[in-house]
Amino acid sequence: MTSEILLIICCDTDPDGLNVEGVRYDRRDDLLSWRGVIEGIPRLIKATNSVADSNGNHAKISWFLRCDDQIN
Repeated sequence: MTSEILLIICCDTDPDGLNVEGVRYDRRDDLLSWRGVIEGIPRLIKATNSVADSNGNHAKISWFLRCDDQIN
């Protein structure tokens, strides 16, 4: 008897919100910074490409981009 494990990977994405010693790094020239998304998504995709089930199916990831009035 084999057992099956279902895994769901969902990622919420937001602009960078790093605050170190009172200095904010999420804005540059009064624009939100998305460095974590720009660099992080490709790195996570590359890392998960090596993960596959016994049938050779690779991991699927759902990305939820934030696009509300606060981000506007």
